[in-house]
Amino acid sequence: MLELLAVPVAMATAALWPSKKDELKKINAIFLAAEFGMKKKGELTVPDFRSKRPILNGKKVVGMEYWFALPLGMSETKINKFAEENILGVGLQKTVRVFVEDLLKVKVYDTKIPQLVNYADIPKTSKWKIPVGVGFDKTVLHDFDHIPHMIVSGTTRFGKTVFLKNTMTRLIENNPDDVQFYIIDLKGGLEFGPLENLKQIKEVADDPYSAGLLIEKLFKEVEAEQKRFRANKWRNVIHAPIKKRTFIIVDEAAQLVAEKYMDKETKALMNFCQAKLCEIARISGALGYRMLYCTQYPTAITVPRQIKVNADAKISFRLGDATASKVALDVTGAEDLPDDFKGRALYKTQRLQEVQAPFISDEEMEERLQHHFMPTVSVEPPREVIEQSSKGESVHVHTSSEEKGASRKDLIQFRKVGVRN
Repeated sequence: MLELLAVPVAMATAALWPSKKDELKKINAIFLAAEFGMKKKGELTVPDFRSKRPILNGKKVVGMEYWFALPLGMSETKINKFAEENILGVGLQKTVRVFVEDLLKVKVYDTKIPQLVNYADIPKTSKWKIPVGVGFDKTVLHDFDHIPHMIVSGTTRFGKTVFLKNTMTRLIENNPDDVQFYIIDLKGGLEFGPLENLKQIKEVADDPYSAGLLIEKLFKEVEAEQKRFRANKWRNVIHAPIKKRTFIIVDEAAQLVAEKYMDKETKALMNFCQAKLCEIARISGALGYRMLYCTQYPTAITVPRQIKVNADAKISFRLGDATASKVALDVTGAEDLPDDFKGRALYKTQRLQEVQAPFISDEEMEERLQHHFMPTVSVEPPREVIEQSSKGESVHVHTSSEEKGASRKDLIQFRKVGVRN
């Protein structure tokens, strides 16, 4: 009896699931039901179908792309709202992406993005291109010579730090002699401290004070490089006889924000760091500097406007709410990324793409880059400096760690006046 019922049930299921021809009809029906179009004299004009083509991943068909002409006068705001609310995706029960490139383009996918992508399985890239992740139909790449600066967001344990290590590994593999990194690791150096013996890593700052010293050093370096470019009439590093690229990684940027509980000197230091990072982001891209500005808590304060304006690439892993997503990407959606596995992200340049970022373990990264590590140099622990008083008594003067504290104090005193927000 069960075998006899199997055929009618299968036919009924097929009738409910639309063919590609039915899919187009259903899209038009959803346009009408959602009133997605322009009304004139009470009559609704919806986008007009023009063409379609299969979406390919290699030779495999993974979906269909539909092209529509938009009604005259249709606003960008209305289109964005329709796309953000995922009206077509809900109606079709599939993954749908909507965007405008002259025509309205609707991509309907029959497949899903994988939940795990191993770094070793990603095809090789060249020069300054890194794999952002695998999407529905291709591996999405980012070219740092095309877009120099990037904002990286995401709550802890969802893939942000792995993405940074994936990026560093690929850049070193592609450009071992031409890439260098300055890293501000405000988690106490726990993530990147173990990598500081890589010859490509020039310095790791692990607290706000050492970060301030490094930022000041980088700002002076950028200013000097700007003068060199002017003297040689170079407009962009891409067209200059310069192979080297300098990457500045700031992780976790929220630790450089002035808080109410801080004393005046520390607030001045925070403001100095933020102001100089903004200036570096504004002028350094054409000079061969690339900034990855990272935060777990994207807010208007932790992501300054000047950095956001100059970072045309943004990637966000899962965030806590829609407000944070809006700050990070200018659109909502990062709050809806899966919470049961890591590495899923939204990548935005001119348009938004969902990807599964490659996973690389610390062990694999170190194995791949083992030939680039310099010999470890042992460092003596801080020692007290003892001087003899005029009476021949031993007098404690300071320790080496106190010297470091003094230099930090000098930085605060030096910068606490005249810092621009």
